[in-house]
Amino acid sequence: MNALQLGALKTLVHTIGRLSDGVRIACEHGLTSGKMIDYVYRNQPSGKLLVGRLLDRIYLSHEAWEAVRVRKRNLAELLEWAIRRQLADSGEVLLLDIAAAQARYVQDALAKFPQQKVEAVCWDLDKRWLREGRARAAERGLRNIHYKRGDALDARCYDRLGRRPNVVVASGFYDWMENDDTIKRSLEIVRGALDEGGWFLFTIQTGHANLQMVNEVFSGFDGEALRMSTRPRAVVHRWARQAGFEITRSKADRWGYYAVTLARKR
Repeated sequence: MNALQLGALKTLVHTIGRLSDGVRIACEHGLTSGKMIDYVYRNQPSGKLLVGRLLDRIYLSHEAWEAVRVRKRNLAELLEWAIRRQLADSGEVLLLDIAAAQARYVQDALAKFPQQKVEAVCWDLDKRWLREGRARAAERGLRNIHYKRGDALDARCYDRLGRRPNVVVASGFYDWMENDDTIKRSLEIVRGALDEGGWFLFTIQTGHANLQMVNEVFSGFDGEALRMSTRPRAVVHRWARQAGFEITRSKADRWGYYAVTLARKR
């Protein structure tokens, strides 16, 4: 797209497009915000007037959002596998989600282990998502999940946990990062914080339908200009191995947009 076409599209998205609830959430909270991703997971089109609902159906049916929902299913499958494996190895799980938002997938996972010693700590920098996560956990009667403000890139935050997690999750965290060195540093921080033999489950954005367009039209979760980047899965896996992880399993969607990888601390 040239500059004129992008400008016209941006105007349409931020005017008529806001009749769609999904587009409105992306405009108000950011395309990569926890609120946006949670809306995509629910996948129930809504909006103002009939045209808004129709626009929302088209928006939510885009293959990019279909891939996000596949990512969630792959994440849920590998997370459950890691919890079961860790329970078999040590009899208990301390799960840490380092950029959780509401962490619906963590709540779903914990609900499958009501009698086992499984506890989760969910970090986020935005207090709004922490409040929403706590409220949803309370509605579901989950008492073994705790929402706390935490900076995933600050090693001191991990020290404040008091004990080492044996399962760490980073869902949607590396997907939006522009700087390769930030991802490498995060991998090293997580590796240092994990218990020996612990599991690290993370997602990677490996492709996109139109990266230039979304970066020009939408903002990120922090209200700043969106700067999403894509990276080959093999490259991030190499960084993880260099940081001290063994790649054990990895799943991807059919469009090649996202990979979900389970690694173990060597």
